[in-house]
Amino acid sequence: MAASAPAVPAPDRTGPCAGSSRAGPGETGQVGQVPGGGDAVTGRRAPGARRGTFLSGRWRAAPAAPPDACPGRVAGVIEFVRNVRLWFVPEDVRQEGATPDYRFSLANERTFLAWLRTALALIGGGFAVDQFLPDLRWGWRVGLALALLAAGVLCALRAVNHWVRCERAMRRGEDLPVSRFPALLGLVVAVVAVAMVVVVLVGWEG
Repeated sequence: MAASAPAVPAPDRTGPCAGSSRAGPGETGQVGQVPGGGDAVTGRRAPGARRGTFLSGRWRAAPAAPPDACPGRVAGVIEFVRNVRLWFVPEDVRQEGATPDYRFSLANERTFLAWLRTALALIGGGFAVDQFLPDLRWGWRVGLALALLAAGVLCALRAVNHWVRCERAMRRGEDLPVSRFPALLGLVVAVVAVAMVVVVLVGWEG
């Protein structure tokens, strides 16, 4: 008489953002197919299969993780704080990964300087609107000037943050970071340009 296949412990699929599939006391997983597709031994699930645990011949659905269980946002905040600290202690960047080709680091610095030039141009444009357009309505003049000044400040802060993030990514061999800031900056400049066109068409205050 052939011996029956021994029970195989269910794979440990625990994690902060996923339901637990660890076998409880006295429970073992059985060799077979997980409902919805997948292998109960390897823990692989077929595309579209629901998450859960296959224990003692029965399917146990994994409980949904609470919103606060996922550490993604916390990790993002920690990463941002670390980047800000590296603004003032740039030598600590050398502690991560390996030194990249110097040409890449110098190109990163040139990108940083380009962002600073953009910030200075926006700040200068804000002052120019406020100082050299005295006949413009007060509300229009202040609104356009503040929009340009705020965009310049954000652009300057983004320049140093982007420099640090790119330098860390290059040293760790990761993809360069992406951001929505260029799109937002372009929208702000476009709105200011449209507002100036409207002002010219409507005319100055008498």
